[in-house]
Amino acid sequence: MGKIADLLKIKISKITRGEIKVELTFAPDVYEVLKHEATNFQNEIAAIGTAEFEDGIWKVHIIKIPEQERFPYLVRVKEFPKGFNAVFHLHPYGVQSFSRMDYEYLNQNYDVSIVVDVTGNGMVCVRDNENEVFIVDGFKLKWL
Repeated sequence: MGKIADLLKIKISKITRGEIKVELTFAPDVYEVLKHEATNFQNEIAAIGTAEFEDGIWKVHIIKIPEQERFPYLVRVKEFPKGFNAVFHLHPYGVQSFSRMDYEYLNQNYDVSIVVDVTGNGMVCVRDNENEVFIVDGFKLKWL
């Protein structure tokens, strides 16, 4: 299936939902590219996948790196393929939160959006389809 990078606990501001857990896995080839980029960071990179909410856990599987232009503080995906509802992208050191562009595009169009800086500090945004509310919290990712 892929490597499990981490099990993320995300605290939710809505009392009715309690906590949400995210199980994050990667296709092995995609994982190796992302891990290499985190270790030898030069430019941002984005990858996409699928997410399903099952038994109280968002199961996110990152499986593809779409064609993109990469820069130190920006990644431009030429075309996001249809049929994917999760996105993962790598930011430079110390930038473990979503940019304005991330909020305006990625977080509005994907059920689960994950950003991580090269040290593994990151944020997750889960779209609540019932109320169109965005839930964001931080975590630490450990590259295996």
